[in-house]
Amino acid sequence: MALPGAPQGAPIVATAGVLGKWHAVFEGDPQIRVQQVYRSSTYPDKIITDAIGSQDKAISDLFYVDSTWVIIVSTYHKRPFRQALRCRETWDEMAAELSKLGKECWRFSSITWGTGDWVAILTRPYKVSKPVCWFGGQFSRAKAFVVDRYSKGYYLDYVGYVHSEQEYFLSMTLNPEMAAKQKLFFTQKYPLETPDIIGVWRNFGLMQVTGGLDGWVASSSDKQEARDLVCVDNWPGLEIATNIERGLWVRCLRYVPA
Repeated sequence: MALPGAPQGAPIVATAGVLGKWHAVFEGDPQIRVQQVYRSSTYPDKIITDAIGSQDKAISDLFYVDSTWVIIVSTYHKRPFRQALRCRETWDEMAAELSKLGKECWRFSSITWGTGDWVAILTRPYKVSKPVCWFGGQFSRAKAFVVDRYSKGYYLDYVGYVHSEQEYFLSMTLNPEMAAKQKLFFTQKYPLETPDIIGVWRNFGLMQVTGGLDGWVASSSDKQEARDLVCVDNWPGLEIATNIERGLWVRCLRYVPA
């Protein structure tokens, strides 16, 4: 794993037009039977520990933004992976823990900083896998990492960005078949206003749409299921509830702080 580094003189252009906006990608998934999306002003310890300790639940995403914790919990017919929680006060402690667990085939599936601690959800499939993770503060370096591993047959699983620290977080898994089908985009324009990316969403779906101060990363989905896409100025609670009722689950939920 690379060591994080704050961007030096990076142009603040990539998120300028979407400050204060939420976007959500919804998609059907036959493996999931129920999903809940929570918001909490305090650290949601019980929600997290109950999900990780369950035989069928999992944390699909967790992040802290604008003094609020957002947690997405999915219930599977049969959960295909293990999960673990790590909380550390300093980045050095968290980086050491991530490096250690990375050697044991764990990858981070969510990572955030909030209320004084780094919090990471780590995932490891029951079947043998070869994940690789990267974290750093420059979009150009994030792009270089993804392009290099993608060329070697790695599939992009997760893209996160911690706005308070200006850091990108990326997870990829070795799967040449899935990598060959995945489409990746790196842009300084808002992806949901980019015709090529909207075209990919219509035809293939989107898995990740995440942006930092100096760039956005978007990736296509691996499922040919029903889907929806939302971009709004306020918390998309109604849209989330409506889509979950239809059996469309939150695949990616992101907010760009104002």
